[in-house]
Amino acid sequence: MAKEIERKFIFKGGVQAAKDFLDKQEAISPNGVKEVEINQYYFLSQLVVVSFDFLSYEWKIFFNEQNKKLSIPALEEEKEQIVDLLSGNLLANLVDIKRSSFRLRKSDEQWIFTAKFNEDDEFEYEINLDSDIAEYSFKNLPPVFKQRFKMKFSELKTDLDFFKSNASKIDHLLEFEFPSYKDAKSFNPAHYGLEVIEVSGDSRYKNLFIALANYNEASAGVV
Repeated sequence: MAKEIERKFIFKGGVQAAKDFLDKQEAISPNGVKEVEINQYYFLSQLVVVSFDFLSYEWKIFFNEQNKKLSIPALEEEKEQIVDLLSGNLLANLVDIKRSSFRLRKSDEQWIFTAKFNEDDEFEYEINLDSDIAEYSFKNLPPVFKQRFKMKFSELKTDLDFFKSNASKIDHLLEFEFPSYKDAKSFNPAHYGLEVIEVSGDSRYKNLFIALANYNEASAGVV
């Protein structure tokens, strides 16, 4: 489990300004920018039930139409944190909990399951996915596709995402990760010449919102 302390921004100049920023970083450090393709599939309560078994300390995932289940053991060091977060939701479909999100991500040939709560409590596991569930996920779970450029900016872990075609029309997002809340609060992008608008906490820029927009568009039969 990782505690992610992040702030998110978009460039005032739009996607072209984001590309210009990327070009500058690549010129400064040609080997310091790594490109990664990210394909994520989000769980919705219409499609999936997620629970946590406090006896076996496992995440339980039930795919409605497939009649398929996944069991994912929590790590020993995570158990106390998970109990604190979920003790009031013993019978709930965790997908419905406010400020939570659950997803599958395909990275090369490896599938990764992520459970996220309250913006910065994140649990992530590499899992084996059988072909039926993988096919169902590809066809039914709403996706978020993006090209991510990973780099260091002012010694901060930095991700610049360019979103592929999506119903929300969001095209880019700049994200900084901080070692502490104090560092996050004191960070001023203008000091580094960045002309950006902060969107931290704005639900429109969350992956789940983008996935929902894609799902609603597909359900309405919009092409």
